[in-house]
Amino acid sequence: MATPRAATATATPVPADDALLIHKGSGYSEALTWYLYPESGGGLAYIQVAYSQVGYLRFAIRILAMIPTAETFIVSLSPIAQITAYVSTPTTTYFRSENHGGTALFLNDGGTGASGFSCGKGSSKITVTRTRINGDDVQYTITLALHDLAGTYTFTQPAGAMVRVNDGTVPVLNGAYLAQAYGLRAAVTGTLQIQGKDVAVAGRGALVHQYQSTAPYKLGAQWGFLAYQGAECAILSI
Repeated sequence: MATPRAATATATPVPADDALLIHKGSGYSEALTWYLYPESGGGLAYIQVAYSQVGYLRFAIRILAMIPTAETFIVSLSPIAQITAYVSTPTTTYFRSENHGGTALFLNDGGTGASGFSCGKGSSKITVTRTRINGDDVQYTITLALHDLAGTYTFTQPAGAMVRVNDGTVPVLNGAYLAQAYGLRAAVTGTLQIQGKDVAVAGRGALVHQYQSTAPYKLGAQWGFLAYQGAECAILSI
């Protein structure tokens, strides 16, 4: 019996603006994730901002809004914005994830986020500044405060390093799809502080913008991750 041939996968360069959050529609979720690979000591860190809009529950929310005891339930069904940080180095392991109401995510520039965005408030907030440098390179400056984690780092993505695989979409159940754009070969500078201790994150990095046209729980929960980032070559498989 012949072994089926795997479909050919081609990485196609796309504009750097494919990393911009869409932040519209209903019944969907999306995430912007910066993967950091520290050169000093090795390890992996990622910072993620996610937004979920479960549109098909709006009717239920309108009905429940008429019930005085439904306040807590309504909050749990409303759109959410989530900030997550994960750090794993030979000397430090850290994870924290916090949810905010959907209105906590604010995109600059009239909602496009072309120059950046912010999410959260007080001791649970991320601020992202996005600028073009050296022509078409894109630099992100990320300032993060997540209770006992804080710091600022820069993430510089070279021109032409944003790609999609084939048309960038993967079909899932009932006509829904998962779309991903990958920003590769980035240079990272900066330091995070975890419980007052400096953790260097300078090195290489990758950026992933993922959009799901359905509720997150309808997708599979098991993922494989393979990554290598260098100045000239990058491999990223999720």
